[in-house]
Amino acid sequence: MKNSRLMIALGLLLFALISCVDHEDVGTPNPVDKDKIIALLNVPQRYWCIEEITRQVGDQIIEISEDTTYLSPVQIYLAHTNAYQFLDGSGGRIVFESPQADDGINTYDYSKSLWGKRSYGVNELHIRDFFIPFGPWHGTWDWNEGQKKFLVQFPSDPFLFWRPGVGYLDPALYPKYKNLSEAQAAGKPERIRILMEETDANQSKVTYAYTLRAAWVIERLESPRGVSKYKVLY
Repeated sequence: MKNSRLMIALGLLLFALISCVDHEDVGTPNPVDKDKIIALLNVPQRYWCIEEITRQVGDQIIEISEDTTYLSPVQIYLAHTNAYQFLDGSGGRIVFESPQADDGINTYDYSKSLWGKRSYGVNELHIRDFFIPFGPWHGTWDWNEGQKKFLVQFPSDPFLFWRPGVGYLDPALYPKYKNLSEAQAAGKPERIRILMEETDANQSKVTYAYTLRAAWVIERLESPRGVSKYKVLY
């Protein structure tokens, strides 16, 4: 009888301990430190270049960075020849687009621009200086308190490769480093990802993922007029 009571007591104790552990494990996740992320995004010494564009329907994910089934030649050209900065100034929070290319789509050599899955290390980034600091080509970004996300939106111009509508920064790939020294110490690429969702003709959810890779400015090189050449860590 005593043994039965002891077993019952141990069982109740074990159940209580398991219940406590389960309760703690399913607690509310840590909130996003939005001020920290805003500061990490708004770093002028860093550009972001498109590394990869993927399209997901269900469990199927395909890369479409150079796929003319989903992107026009002009859209592919722009994806390969632009660099971006997240700016936070008096004009609002802007995703500033800087062209790398100075040649037309029919004559441009993509190897001249910084993009894609290059080996990690020191590269060169060439930015055209004569580009308007405002206008229809730039996007916007901001924290949305209701959704607890950083929303990102680009103009719905048919020439742009971004999907229409509002996207958001993937919480799994927020920026990590606040300066070049931290990026160099990490010894690996830094990435963020913008997700944009829509519904296709079959009413299936389609997710476009734009992975951008950081190009940290090490120094400005001797440059011709109208172009800024940088040595960068990419």
